[in-house]
Amino acid sequence: MAKKKLNFEQAMSRLEEVIAEMENSQTALERSIELYREGAELSLLCAERLSAAEKEITVLQRTTEGVFAQKPLDAE
Repeated sequence: MAKKKLNFEQAMSRLEEVIAEMENSQTALERSIELYREGAELSLLCAERLSAAEKEITVLQRTTEGVFAQKPLDAE
């Protein structure tokens, strides 16, 4: 499965698997390097998915006139 086709949950799950394998002291150096690269890609993918989700989230806020209006979620 191509990395870009993974949804956030799938990417996070695979990232957890990568981390677990890297933490294994029996993992060969070459394999650790491969896993590191894959983990970096997965981390970037997850960050992109989170950023896109944050842009879509809005908050309903009551104005001074008493009506509700949507405003972007303040991620800070």
